[in-house]
Amino acid sequence: MRIGACLLMLRTQEDPAAAYAIPVLSRAGTDYAEVSLSQLMRMDEKQLADYKKAFDNAELPVEASNNSIPQGLNLVGPNRDPEALESFINKAVSLAEYFGVTVITMCGPLKEMAPAGYSWEEEGFAQYVDFMKRYADLAAAKGITLAIEPINDEEEGFISTVAEAKRVIDACGKDNVRIIVDTYHFIKQGDDWTLLRDLCLEGMVAHVHFAAQAKRSYPLEDDEEECRRTLLTLLEAGFSGRVSIEARTTDVEKDAPVSVALLKGIKPARRVKVQELTEEAFAPYGTVVRSPADYSKHEHFHCEKFDFFPYVGGTLNSDCGQMAVGVSDHNRRPLLMHTMERHFHTQELMVPFGHPVILTFAKNEGTDENEKPDIQKLAAFLVHPNEGVVVNPNIWHWTPFCVEADTSVLTIFAPKTGETDCPEVDFPGLELAELVLED
Repeated sequence: MRIGACLLMLRTQEDPAAAYAIPVLSRAGTDYAEVSLSQLMRMDEKQLADYKKAFDNAELPVEASNNSIPQGLNLVGPNRDPEALESFINKAVSLAEYFGVTVITMCGPLKEMAPAGYSWEEEGFAQYVDFMKRYADLAAAKGITLAIEPINDEEEGFISTVAEAKRVIDACGKDNVRIIVDTYHFIKQGDDWTLLRDLCLEGMVAHVHFAAQAKRSYPLEDDEEECRRTLLTLLEAGFSGRVSIEARTTDVEKDAPVSVALLKGIKPARRVKVQELTEEAFAPYGTVVRSPADYSKHEHFHCEKFDFFPYVGGTLNSDCGQMAVGVSDHNRRPLLMHTMERHFHTQELMVPFGHPVILTFAKNEGTDENEKPDIQKLAAFLVHPNEGVVVNPNIWHWTPFCVEADTSVLTIFAPKTGETDCPEVDFPGLELAELVLED
């Protein structure tokens, strides 16, 4: 991730463009700045040149813009002015290009743009899509992505969820129209984490705004767990782009270095090499199941039609005396993890269908229910479709990672294990592990 900061929420009455904060953010270690496009539109040519020079002098690139729709510009509704919109689009793209911006973020139309009785569904949605299509075409010519930001219902916008933003994006059909997720709005709205993960996996999330949730403030030491938990969810779903701090602070000189260091610290604490599956290496965790290379070492039944090895994987046991046979479908995702699970009352068989998977394990020290998985003991194995594993009870493991393509995994364990015997526990300190698959 690249960590930046928005100047919009650092503005003062005397300095509405927050120029004073440019060298401060540079010293704090931010990778880039995010500027208010509406503020740029109020500047004359000299003011723009001076503002740009301030970033150049601080060696702080401007890579994103927010606050992109000037007050009074109606994107939808009966007062919508096509000529004014066209003029805005041309000026916005020109300013973005001048400053080096590659992503323009914006919320959807505000409800104040439309009079009472105006229908978003019957009129507004189509008007907004038309605006975004035109904007996207001109932006694409300059290599600029447009990102739609859902804002919570209290802000009175027509787009308040990622599902509503996705609907606009799908209707636009433009590769450079995507979503920005503002974690403050997303959490306040109670939005859909499952859909957000899917959109990250699809590459639809172009940008993130982040703040400590309670006060929408710069994240500090006491906010570390919240920061890690929120951003790890995005990282593990495939997001690897820019994260801008869009937050309040009364002392940016003091808070910015702390916040930047905290966010940049959210990275893998350990890289684990994926190893080939062998009986010896897997022995601490269970048993390898595959057709034996040496028939003489295994009990088997031979006939002209086949050779049968009834105990090549041992026997499957559970405290309840029953086993359930299931299949889980898995999608490709980044090789990152910060959580593991285990079962106290059953063994588990896993056999991939179609394509290889990576399975991860960590040996525990006992049966203490308060124990956490140890990231330093994490091991990862490449398991091919012609083989599987029986995992012993009380062994930490995690859901399979697909390698070549999405695939399914045969799973056998005690009935209702997922509901009653499957605690998910984070690594201490919410540490992140990265699995490394070498050629």
